[in-house]
Amino acid sequence: MQRRDFMTGAAALFAGLLLGRNALAASVKQGQAALALPDAPLWQWQASELAAGIASGAISSREAVESCLGRIAEANPGLKAVVHEMRDEALRAAQRADQRRGSDELPPLHGVPVTVKVNQNVAGQPNTNGLLARRDNIAADNSPVVQNLLDNGAVIIGLTSTPEFSFRWYTESPLYGRTLNPWRADITPGGSSGGAASAVAAGMCPIAHGNDIAGSIRYPAYACGVVGLRPSVGRIPTGLGLGFAGQQIATQGPLARSVADARLAFLAMASSGGADPNWVSPVASPEAREKRVVGLVNELPGIPLDASVRDNLAAVAKMLEDAGYRVEPVSLPDHELATQTWLRIVMTEIRLQLLPVMRREGSEALQAAVQGMLEATPETGLDEYVAALATRNNLRVKWRALFQRYDALIAPVSASAPLPWGLDAQGGEAMAQIMRQQAILMSVALSGLPALSVPSGLQGERLPGGVQVIADHYREDRCFQVAAVIEAAARMPRAYPTGPA
Repeated sequence: MQRRDFMTGAAALFAGLLLGRNALAASVKQGQAALALPDAPLWQWQASELAAGIASGAISSREAVESCLGRIAEANPGLKAVVHEMRDEALRAAQRADQRRGSDELPPLHGVPVTVKVNQNVAGQPNTNGLLARRDNIAADNSPVVQNLLDNGAVIIGLTSTPEFSFRWYTESPLYGRTLNPWRADITPGGSSGGAASAVAAGMCPIAHGNDIAGSIRYPAYACGVVGLRPSVGRIPTGLGLGFAGQQIATQGPLARSVADARLAFLAMASSGGADPNWVSPVASPEAREKRVVGLVNELPGIPLDASVRDNLAAVAKMLEDAGYRVEPVSLPDHELATQTWLRIVMTEIRLQLLPVMRREGSEALQAAVQGMLEATPETGLDEYVAALATRNNLRVKWRALFQRYDALIAPVSASAPLPWGLDAQGGEAMAQIMRQQAILMSVALSGLPALSVPSGLQGERLPGGVQVIADHYREDRCFQVAAVIEAAARMPRAYPTGPA
């Protein structure tokens, strides 16, 4: 059986899934004639392949779910990426999905297994945010992003790990232990969505949910060699009761093993706004002619880039040039000011609203990380905080002007290769170094822009390499376009280990 035959059929099926539910029945009939199964376990299939296979009847949702659960049983004991398995609930949901399969209208993720980060409400399941003190906190309802996943047919098979308060660029906690990177045990899987990235990279799920206020989707995706999208603020609905930073800087988003799957998950997560007044439907995206010009950020003011990061950026620029793009060097708008503004807003809110709870419930490692970031934050009173809010909007204007020329920017995810374990708990100087290396994650997040971390091959000694593709507000389509070119040229390998190497 030829994978090409399957993908020909899958493409027709998947087109129907993306174009609308009413188009599905015709797409199924068109695709079934050429449909053949890939020669790989179901847990290695892409989400789009699973959705097409389930819709056509070539496979069942139960088979897909059982395959991913089996992969969790095999790989998770060594990685600790999935911290709460929902086996019984998932199998019941898969059975319902299979019973509905004959319907002409199927949602785009019908029967596809996914995971959710353990800092979001999934009704009847724990929402601990990585805290030992909240291990018995059971969600009464679904958060908006979870409800969108369910409404679009996804089957939640488990919850993935996060550090305490989802705060660090590492993923470990007294409650769940240390989540490891499937590539190498001595480097971070990233944080705070490290469990999501590790699970996707190891094949436990094709799609994982994460969230990002300072790189918590993009950095784990980079560290684990997968795709991670931080959408524009307002694309995916948030819950209530959040501060300014939670409403206007933080976002929910997907991690996946392919750009196509990240797009599929994004459309599902963004499909409804719930009660969020900031929500903007992907259907309402502006249409603009593609310029086929990208800006290359290969210098950060005062921040040296590792040689491997520089080499990686040069390789990606060549990939895009070979695909017909014009690549021009560009500087980020007021990068240092943006980083300081992020600190003034986010860390001031943490100091005023969360710090007492963090000190009461957090571990020593968390305390050290928090203290290091507080020490790096400029002294901020009310006047400085209000000024920072105005500065943020001024920076957004400068970004908008930049995208009048460029389809997207290509930038490092981090100034260094994925970090070794534990640096952020080693005091203020170590944290200051980390923050310089990760500053670009914060400066992009500050302006609420969409940015997609895409693998671009291996760097150094078996370390994943990648870049982030940054686009204008509500232009996730540009992120996907450019990232797909990089993905096709890079041909990122898959390790699928049973544990870290």
